[in-house]
Amino acid sequence: MKVSLAERRKAPRIPVDFGIKYRILRGKNIQKLEEQSYRIGIAKNMSQYGICMSAPDPLEEGDIIHINFIIKDREIDAFCSVIWSEKEPIGNMYEVGFEFDFLGHYDSLYLIQYMAEMFAKYGMI
Repeated sequence: MKVSLAERRKAPRIPVDFGIKYRILRGKNIQKLEEQSYRIGIAKNMSQYGICMSAPDPLEEGDIIHINFIIKDREIDAFCSVIWSEKEPIGNMYEVGFEFDFLGHYDSLYLIQYMAEMFAKYGMI
């Protein structure tokens, strides 16, 4: 079932552009976890609940992934669930939306602070 853009958005998003290292931990299209290497995607936007990225893989709704990314010299690790994925109109990439399932306490606080700074920067407060 395709979810409308309005239904996908629980919170305001900010535009971003950084690399995300990700690995599928549980998914419909993986055979052996030990064969899954980390891949690289590019973050497009984010909210306090999750990130939208451009990825080389057609991830499936419900896949569980581990992600790693850096914001302002801080490395963030998180476990996430894929909420939606669709082929981008141009090229061989997929736009993937996922929500944070688990972030460490200090990573969560750091992201909240970062989001507040970005909302102020973009006049979203």
